[in-house]
Amino acid sequence: MATLPLIDAIAESVKQCGCAVLVDKFTFSAAIVFVAILKFRLGPKVKIIGEDMGDGLKFFAEGGLVELPTSGAVVRHSSARHDWETGIADLTTPPEIAQQLVPVRNLDVNQQWVSTPFDTTPRNDVYSRLIEELA
Repeated sequence: MATLPLIDAIAESVKQCGCAVLVDKFTFSAAIVFVAILKFRLGPKVKIIGEDMGDGLKFFAEGGLVELPTSGAVVRHSSARHDWETGIADLTTPPEIAQQLVPVRNLDVNQQWVSTPFDTTPRNDVYSRLIEELA
């Protein structure tokens, strides 16, 4: 929810054009929330570029840590349900998140764009190519 001012600023600045969001298989939880709200607010003006995200629109987050008594290992648990597909909260959804839930339906990638760790293309060339492809 800390990114809501950024989403407001982006929404204000793209009235005449669009914007693109880069996502990949390491895009989870808070980043999915950011993209979901941005997509809901901007509709077709936002393009999702990259590869499928690491999680779906329904996931569990928040929660805490529990130290296991015998091993001393610390385990993280998630207890709050997020449903950005339908925008429906349940009893586990914190009120501050429930207020922002929106029915985004899907976050399909508009343009597949994947690189490999072995790609030696200079970053400026990569960004230039991406901007050209979006035009």
